[in-house]
Amino acid sequence: MLVGYHGPDGLLFAGRVGTGFSERALGYLYNGLQKIKRPTCPFANLPEKTTGRCRQGITPTVMKRCIWV
Repeated sequence: MLVGYHGPDGLLFAGRVGTGFSERALGYLYNGLQKIKRPTCPFANLPEKTTGRCRQGITPTVMKRCIWV
């Protein structure tokens, strides 16, 4: 999962998260994100712009509801 933050140029790439998820949690996340995906990559500065590196993003409306811990 790619994560980012809002900056002056839009949504900026901050890093990757991928460890610590149980199989159940991964399934829950995948199924939930499939319902709110968008067709284009939302990051303004994704370092790897090769095809397939950023498959989908979630909508800006959903991003506003994310809780950061």
